[in-house]
Amino acid sequence: VSGGAPLSFMGTRSPDAPTEPNVACCREVVREICTVEISGILACIWHDRQQQERDHDKRPRRNHSPAFKSKVAFAAVKGERTLGELAQQFDVHPNQIKQWKDQLLEGAAGVFGSSAKARPSEPRIDVKTLHAKIGELTLENDFLEGALTKAGLLSAKR
Repeated sequence: VSGGAPLSFMGTRSPDAPTEPNVACCREVVREICTVEISGILACIWHDRQQQERDHDKRPRRNHSPAFKSKVAFAAVKGERTLGELAQQFDVHPNQIKQWKDQLLEGAAGVFGSSAKARPSEPRIDVKTLHAKIGELTLENDFLEGALTKAGLLSAKR
């Protein structure tokens, strides 16, 4: 701005201001404005990050049913969709889908009677021992019933 009075900060001409623009003052004002803007932007970014962390902490832990896990794992084994697509469809992390798929494939051999991971057979039931225990408990009940009846603590009508 040559020849006239320089502009003040608000854009109006000041009658007592020097006619030569003060370059150092302008640089300082610009530097101050930029510093304030950058610090404001950084504060907003930091605040947004803190809010995201708080929101993430508020999400409850989800327990998926075995039926849901098998459904997702079967879809992954089919291979018709990528893990990312399945993750979006079922709202589960791709790493979780991979774990369930691996568990399904590991356990598949046991379905057909693999000797390495075969279930232990049911313990053999000894019928004679069970009959002996039933007889013992029946005698005990009869004895206690008689004793309580004699003591008058149990009515004869049952």
